[in-house]
Amino acid sequence: MAASAQHVSRLSLLLEHKVNALRELCHALALSLPAMVHLDLAGIEQSTARQSELCDAIASIDAKLERVTRRSTSESEFALDLIDSDVDFESLAHLRKIVEELREAQREAARLSRTMAELIRRSRISNLALLHAIAQQTSLTYSNPREHYYAERG
Repeated sequence: MAASAQHVSRLSLLLEHKVNALRELCHALALSLPAMVHLDLAGIEQSTARQSELCDAIASIDAKLERVTRRSTSESEFALDLIDSDVDFESLAHLRKIVEELREAQREAARLSRTMAELIRRSRISNLALLHAIAQQTSLTYSNPREHYYAERG
């Protein structure tokens, strides 16, 4: 069954929404990096909440895209449907442009996610090293007064 112009229009609109949501997610991820570096807990909490909202919105768009493209069993079958369709060349070119924008937004979101993961990993290592250093320092300079008191009283 060939894709209709209305079908392609709906698909284009959903893909545009997904691209915009991914770009917003990229922006939110980029804004959260300084909060992570400076251990700004309020900023981290706020940016995490926004990122969660955007991920939920993207999941909702993905569910709608799944319903729109469910007719075809594979991407190649869907592409063949488009070729055989009554859809004009400009609509197909627009759809191709949106798909390219989507891929770029996905690459950027993945890059920022990897950056965030590395920052979190390094932060954990730094925090563990700091805690270890504090533990070493306090074990050398601090003794429990009770232990000292009981040692003298014997």
